[in-house]
Amino acid sequence: MPSDDILNKFDIRNEYESFLAILETISKKSTICVIGLYNSGKSSLLNALTNSFDKNNFSVADIVETKEIKSLEYEDVIFIDTPGLNVDKNDDANASKGFLQSDIYLFVHSVLTGELHKQEFEYLKKLVENNDDNFVKNLVIILSKSDGVDRDKIKQVKESVKNQLLNFIDQKTIDKMKIIPISSESYIKGYNENKKLLIENSNIELLNQTLNDLKSNLKVNENRKNKLRNHEIFTKINNLIFQKNKELKDRTTKREQLKTTIDNEIKKANKNLAKILN
Repeated sequence: MPSDDILNKFDIRNEYESFLAILETISKKSTICVIGLYNSGKSSLLNALTNSFDKNNFSVADIVETKEIKSLEYEDVIFIDTPGLNVDKNDDANASKGFLQSDIYLFVHSVLTGELHKQEFEYLKKLVENNDDNFVKNLVIILSKSDGVDRDKIKQVKESVKNQLLNFIDQKTIDKMKIIPISSESYIKGYNENKKLLIENSNIELLNQTLNDLKSNLKVNENRKNKLRNHEIFTKINNLIFQKNKELKDRTTKREQLKTTIDNEIKKANKNLAKILN
C-alpha cells in the first residue's frame, strides 16, 4: 500500500508531517520563531533583529521563502517568520510548523490593541498545553509598536496579558516570563540617524540580550531529540497497534467459540444418529 494511503487510512498524516518538521531541525543552528497576528509588527521586528533596515529586506534578500514559512540565517541563528495567525486556517497550520522547527519563540502582540485577542489567547493556550515546560521557558511575549504609548498604558496591557495567561500558566511561571515592550521603528530610525536614545528606548538591545541569554542556556540537541522521543505519533501508532491486536484477539476468540459450537453440534448430531441406527 502506498505511504499516502497508509497515512490516510490510519489518520496519522498530521502527526507524520509534524514529526518530519522536527526531524529536519536536528542538524540546524538554534532557531527563533516569530508568531503573531497579521499586522502585529512581526516583519518590522525581524528587520530590526537582523539589521535589515530596508523594510522590504525580509521578504526578498537572502531569504528562503515558501508558501509555508520564511527563514533567514543571521549570524549564529535562524529566524523563522510565520504567516499571520488570522489570515486563514492553512496559515495557522504553517505557523504551527514554524513553531515545531524552533527552539526559542517570540509571540508578537501589538500593545495598541490592549489585551490578547481571542485568537491569540486560544493559540497560546494550545501551544502551552501541547508542549513541555521548555516551551514557556523559551517563550518571549513581545509588546510591539510601543513608541509613543504612555508607560502606564504599556504597564496596563502587560498586566492584562499576564492575567489572561493565568488561565493556563501558573503564577510562579508567569512571574519568570519575559514580556518586553519594543519599538522596531524607533530602533531602525535611531540606527540610521545615529540617535542612541532612540535605540535604547526601543528595547531591541534588551531583547537581543534576552535572546543571547536564552541561547546560552539552550540544550538544543537534547531538546530536539526529546521532541522526537515524546512525539504524539508514537502514542497514536501504539494505540493503533493495541487496537489492531485487540481486534485480532477478538476475531480469534470468536473463531474459537464458533469452532467449539460447531464441534458440539457435530457431537450432538453423531449421538442422535447413533441412537437412530441402534
